[in-house]
Amino acid sequence: MILEVPKPGEPARFLRLDTFAPFLGSEFHLLRGNEWVTVRLAEANAVGGYRPIECEKFSLIFTAGPEKPLQQGIHAFRHETLGDFELFITPVRSPDHGLNWYEASINREIGS
Repeated sequence: MILEVPKPGEPARFLRLDTFAPFLGSEFHLLRGNEWVTVRLAEANAVGGYRPIECEKFSLIFTAGPEKPLQQGIHAFRHETLGDFELFITPVRSPDHGLNWYEASINREIGS
């Protein structure tokens, strides 16, 4: 089976839960200053709640080692299959004290 992967230049197709879910457990690289930091996609979950318009809401949890925590903000990401893209991430409380957790929350209107 060949997986058709939307490209980051197509945000309406790219920022979808279905884009990221196949890559659970895989490594992503995040640019911090001049260095690339390896993070792992640990969770990709749909988020429920009130939806006044047709939209897709989901969150992505990335994990990284405890050294040099990442700051909240927009970060450049790189993935072997997905390519280069940017996400806003924020540190969140980790149940595993050996890892730092970072969350990207996506809430996007679905075109008609």
